[in-house]
Amino acid sequence: MEGDKEVGCCLRGLCEGYWNVRGEIDVHHHILPSFYVAALEGIGITTSFGLPFPKWSPEEAIEVMDKNSIATAITSISTPGVYFKESSFSRDLARRCNEYSAQLMREYPDRFGAFASLPLPDVEGALNELEYAIDELNLDGVVLMSNVEGHYLGDPAYEELFAELNRRKLVVFIHPNNPPSSCVSAFVEYPHDTARAIATLMYTGALKRYSKIR
Repeated sequence: MEGDKEVGCCLRGLCEGYWNVRGEIDVHHHILPSFYVAALEGIGITTSFGLPFPKWSPEEAIEVMDKNSIATAITSISTPGVYFKESSFSRDLARRCNEYSAQLMREYPDRFGAFASLPLPDVEGALNELEYAIDELNLDGVVLMSNVEGHYLGDPAYEELFAELNRRKLVVFIHPNNPPSSCVSAFVEYPHDTARAIATLMYTGALKRYSKIR
């Protein structure tokens, strides 16, 4: 509970510092740009963990936010993320998603912030996109999937990325993803996959090595 309180204070301070927000802040707010859905459908993906992609628009999102007294939403791309084996496709998709997020922030500066998507497990591509998303687009942090194709966050291959996240003292939002193989529903598997990701960070010592990540 104490850790949750610290994270909540960190995010609230982040939002209030940028936009002088006073009200509820939704940090688990997914966007579904039409080009993202079309890109996934183009490679045969029509669902997220068995559920069809819902319709989404910023206007509808703000309407829901207003009905629920949400002042600001920090947006992110949800499962299945942006990596789909082909590096050039995945890098391009991450770039388009992040530029779209930045556009939302410009058009609705008091309503939306954004976590950047990174094309992991392509670490080189992720580092390049991190630099662009934070330094050029001024996004607020990053979203990392609990695993991508079985690579969990404690994977030694991610050391360079975590070192950079730590150096920048960035906010990292961890979101569950489809596990390598599963026949159970997201309601059961998502909490377990998040636990696996956190466990790999704990048991590999990453949480201690990179303690400046928020």
